[in-house]
Amino acid sequence: MSTSALLDALYLAGLAATAPYHAWRLIANKPYRAGLRERWGHIAPTPGDSRVLWMHCSSVGEAMLARRLVPALEAGLPGWRVELSSSTETGYNTALRQLGVRSVFRHPFDLSWVVRRALKAVRPGALLLMEREIWPQLVLAAAEREVPVALINARRFSERSLWWYRRLGGISERMLQGISLYLAQDERDAAFFRRLGIPEGRLNVVGNLKYDNVTVGCDAAAAEQLRMRLGWPADAPVWVAGSTHEGEEQLLLEVYRRLRTEHPDLKLVMAPRYPDRVARVERLLSGSGVESARWSTLKQSAGAGGARAAAIVDTFGDLAAFYAIGSVVFVGGSFIAHGGHNVIEPAALGQPVLVGPHHENNAEAVQFLSAAGALRVVHDADEAAEWVSHFLSDREAARAAGRSGQEAIRKRQGACERHVQALRAWLSVSHC
Repeated sequence: MSTSALLDALYLAGLAATAPYHAWRLIANKPYRAGLRERWGHIAPTPGDSRVLWMHCSSVGEAMLARRLVPALEAGLPGWRVELSSSTETGYNTALRQLGVRSVFRHPFDLSWVVRRALKAVRPGALLLMEREIWPQLVLAAAEREVPVALINARRFSERSLWWYRRLGGISERMLQGISLYLAQDERDAAFFRRLGIPEGRLNVVGNLKYDNVTVGCDAAAAEQLRMRLGWPADAPVWVAGSTHEGEEQLLLEVYRRLRTEHPDLKLVMAPRYPDRVARVERLLSGSGVESARWSTLKQSAGAGGARAAAIVDTFGDLAAFYAIGSVVFVGGSFIAHGGHNVIEPAALGQPVLVGPHHENNAEAVQFLSAAGALRVVHDADEAAEWVSHFLSDREAARAAGRSGQEAIRKRQGACERHVQALRAWLSVSHC
């Protein structure tokens, strides 16, 4: 049995085992149904004479990285245009908002005949996969069509993913060898790929795109306007909890209620990672006696928000604005075993940052921001309360932490231009 046939058999077995779940998604999720045709590889070709760079971004985080990289690539690679795919609906919608009318489509299922159909429709001159998004059938089918493949902003795999790659043996080796360029975030990521057998000639360390995707500093006038819309005084302290998950909000709310005994004017911003959890968070706050308002409602209103104690961010793209008005920020997905979310964005805005112990997805950023004194890892509610109280009580310490974080981020910027330079050299060889 060929490699593609074996992978198809494995995928189809998994699909059969999870058929009830997929059936439920088809019934309950209208956006999922809307994109199903594209997921089967029926992608409308985009007219034009430019060569196509197919860039795949898994979800929201990766799609956000494309915001600056895509225009930089098209400016630095004359004759090329980027078409972007995403595996999730939230990533797809984020890409549409970030890139406007640019071609964005849903990533096809990783079945041999599906990815071949998609490659035929998109006709890419090269394929760029973001971070860890290595899809075996897509890589193998690209090799069949002599389409060069690069892994950009590449980072080492999780232990779970590594376990699967090792079990696949020769399939993994063939897939990894099908990628002709690895642009690693840092030396630790590069060392990981070396251990997998990737030769030096295919491996470059170019930095992390996340640092280029933030603007160091904030718009003071916009922050003041947001506070006015919320009805919060300019000097009211604000604790922002961003990208929170189930199991975290209750703990954070308990910390907030404890802090209000010492800081009675403290305001709370809660931003659930997933919009379908907003109602749950709203009920949680209400049940604890904390008055809250949804930002989507306040955003559409003509006046101020009536000075509610808490605001729930239930819209896409607005979290950074709330980070900017914070006195201290907690980044979620880190009190539970999820791996944590982006700590760079609030640090770039000059905020002292707290994160829980489960921050594996951002370990490098957590490490350097912690070393700079801009971030604290908190392991439980007591530590969280202690550090929030510290930064609220000592505003000079909070400002110093914020300045340190901003300076550390400035030193790590430039990855976007290094990506463009490396890809320009790679494409000149691949298409000579």
